[in-house]
Parts: sequence; structure tokens; C-alpha cells
Amino acid sequence: MLFRSTGTYVAGTDAGVETVVAKFGAVTITQQPTVTVTAGAPTAANSSVTVSHATVSADATSSTTPDNTSLITVTLKDQFDNPLLAGSQVVTVGPFSLGSVKVGGAGEAVDNGDGTFTLHHETDGTYTGTYVAGTEAGGETVVAKFGAVTITQQPTVTVTAGAP
Repeated sequence: MLFRSTGTYVAGTDAGVETVVAKFGAVTITQQPTVTVTAGAPTAANSSVTVSHATVSADATSSTTPDNTSLITVTLKDQFDNPLLAGSQVVTVGPFSLGSVKVGGAGEAVDNGDGTFTLHHETDGTYTGTYVAGTEAGGETVVAKFGAVTITQQPTVTVTAGAP
């Protein structure tokens, strides 16, 4: 925080908690309030999308195995690169043509019925979902959005032919 001679403080660009310590000469005032600076609105350029496996295997059984899944993680950040820890955004991924995102259980994504999936908000501020390959090989671009804004980073998951 920046002190101004008028007795006002101006928050910087880092999110976090600041303690206000006031002194009168050499005496420190015992009351020391805190000020919480929160992250601003998310931006497409500073937010990120990652996948745990860039290559997965097509699976004719449609079961979920470590070989045919990839964890999608979306991190929303503001213009100053502060992560948004509160889950106030709706983050979607898709549409996918070769696979889908695991749905149905606690902590899993929600199928929106249009080929897109709403990701689960984690306690660390990220949004996650598990991509599950279908039976066909090819490439899937992971397009993530918060609201109507598309995140700039768009990783690819390559689905390779599974074992015969």
C-alpha cells in the first residue's frame, strides 16, 4: 500500500491482506486494522488453460483409464496476474468432437447439453474437469470461456488410436 500525506492509502496491484500500522512519534497505536485487497476481473490474456496429458489413447470401451484421460485446469487471473480464488465465475470448456468431460459425481463437471461442460471450482481457485477420449483418433482444442470471454491459451489434446 502507498501512503499519501493526506492520511489515505492507495492499494497496489497485488492481492492480499495488509495491516495498517499507525505511529504517533515513537508510539505505535495498538489498533491495527487489516485491509483486504482482492483480485480484479479476470482477463483472457492472463488466465491459463493446461492439460495434464497432451496425448491420450482412444478407448473402444468408453471406460475411464489413466491412458485415455487428461485433467483440464483453468486458472483465472486479473490484469495484474493475481489469481481469482473465489469461485464467482462460470467456466466452460468445449465443444468436443472426439471425447467429453467426466460428469455426474461430486467434484466433477456438469454437462451443459450442447457439447460444452461447466468445470468444477476447486478450493485453490482453479477450475478442473477430466477429459475422457472417445473411440476415434484426432486432435481436440481445449477452448475455455468465462462468461462470453474466451481464454487466449488453447492447448490441444491429441487422441491416438487405441490398441486393437
